[in-house]
Amino acid sequence: MFSFARDLRYALRQLRKSPGYTLVAIATLALGIGANTAIFLLTYSIILRSLPVPHPSELVRYRFANGNREIDFSYLLYESLRAHQTATTGVFAAFDTDSPLQNSQGPATTVHAELATGSIFRVLELRPWLGRGFPESAGERGQPLQPEALLSYDFWRTHFNADPHILGRALALGRNHTAITVVGVLPPGFDGIAPESRIDLLLPLSFERVLYGKFAMIDQAGAFWLTVIGRLKPGQTLTSASSALAASATLISNEVTHSTKSSMRISLAAAIGSTWNPAAPENPTFALSTASLCSPSKRSARS
Repeated sequence: MFSFARDLRYALRQLRKSPGYTLVAIATLALGIGANTAIFLLTYSIILRSLPVPHPSELVRYRFANGNREIDFSYLLYESLRAHQTATTGVFAAFDTDSPLQNSQGPATTVHAELATGSIFRVLELRPWLGRGFPESAGERGQPLQPEALLSYDFWRTHFNADPHILGRALALGRNHTAITVVGVLPPGFDGIAPESRIDLLLPLSFERVLYGKFAMIDQAGAFWLTVIGRLKPGQTLTSASSALAASATLISNEVTHSTKSSMRISLAAAIGSTWNPAAPENPTFALSTASLCSPSKRSARS
């Protein structure tokens, strides 16, 4: 102990003799600690965080690419994929956006909402903490609009004081103050399908038409804006699912494009329990064989 104290006093004397060196050493330590903290937080949010749903390792993400560039799905492409794919037990499409929300019991606020097809509950095996989810057909184009919403657990607690009587509450969403009804509360920890964002509301996908009017992308064949997720069948591997997808690619191609000349293709990527990062398509996890999918070369991605 005496030796340690003596060494410490000697070190302090030396540091006082060289203030420049001392500042460089302190700055280096601060940067190192800060960088390691940032790396840990990023790793946690992208790699370690797992969706609070049953068997998350069975989830897969459908990928759509034009040449070497990965883009999102159009609704037309999602419709064809949903109708003809046999690679997974089912698929759902989702999209994130921000919108003003007016609560009769408080001031207006901007919320981050996830819009999804009703199949999100079956594919994720997602059980609301309170209330119910959407019907299976909710959010699909051509179906009656379901003006319903589920609140995230954190949003329910912070903005509604965890009111157990929240079901049936009317809210006004968007610039046109469209009335929506709260039908449920999402389970704790479920903040949406993207690791880097936290949602406040879950809405039917077709509500995008209400929010954006004539600029809605759901009716635009050339708008690529959707993330598509599926779940592997029991006992199925990613390799066998990719083979099944390849078998249906031609049928999807004919229905969507009626063309055979295209560099566009579709494939599956392992979600590995929500450890995938949609913002990093070049992640080695996604290095899988692809099945050709034809699409008109004039189409462009729209974010």
